[in-house]
Amino acid sequence: MNKAHNLDLALLRAFVEVADTGSMSVASVNLHLTQGAVSQRIKRLEAFLGCQLLLRDTQGSRLTSIGISLLPDARRLLRIHDAFCTSIGGRETAASVRLGLPFDMAGAPLAPLLKAFSTVFPRVGVKIFSASSTDLDQAFSNGKLDLVLSQGPVDVELGERLAVDQLVWLGSEATAAQRPLALCFLTANCAFRDTVFQRLGEEGIVGKMVFENTSADTTLTMVRNGLAVTPWLRSLAPEDIILSLADCGLPTLPEFAVRLQSVDHASRPISGLADLIRDHFKHP
Repeated sequence: MNKAHNLDLALLRAFVEVADTGSMSVASVNLHLTQGAVSQRIKRLEAFLGCQLLLRDTQGSRLTSIGISLLPDARRLLRIHDAFCTSIGGRETAASVRLGLPFDMAGAPLAPLLKAFSTVFPRVGVKIFSASSTDLDQAFSNGKLDLVLSQGPVDVELGERLAVDQLVWLGSEATAAQRPLALCFLTANCAFRDTVFQRLGEEGIVGKMVFENTSADTTLTMVRNGLAVTPWLRSLAPEDIILSLADCGLPTLPEFAVRLQSVDHASRPISGLADLIRDHFKHP
């Protein structure tokens, strides 16, 4: 049988998503995969077709000339496939709400809220997707999420502002005194990153990123062990590792907004979850 008959459409879908977003990280959120899994699917598709589809650099991912020429056919194949699945009842039968949360808010902080939702809507599931605020905002604008909680500068108008929280330093005084300053962020495009480097630059402090991962627990473990300092929202920060500005020699960090975005014409479960989120921030 010709190998073209065995083309894995999951590989094709990853290619189209990266082509549309220009970013492996955004595509990973949209596809509900890790960034590494998306990259592997692209490599497998390129190996299957015997050609390079994407050029990867620090600015993102760009289509090669072959990739550009194949993209319309890829879209057409996926449309036919999706239409076929819909026609035979391939849609999800269980209702669900797609909720996007920043990595530092995806665990224990919202667990009581989700439990309350399951009581009100016992037959509706909640699919939680964690990513940086930047990637979550992009995924929402692309229609991949129903609700998004994200963090951003207070002067940026986006969605509904639920709270304003102080950004603080976490770490030890000994680590904070080191130069260059060792920094740890949850992601390369962390919502706090630009602000942190700007404030350090204003004080003449050179900072370098020594760790980047997508686990809040891992980040906090590194900080507790003196490997780096990290910025964190005050309401989510462990009390025992919040640095005193008077003792650590680091600059004051600004406040950040926590905001909620919800799809237009939301269903009852989506609206219900949004209301629970609002109540959570009104009565923390």
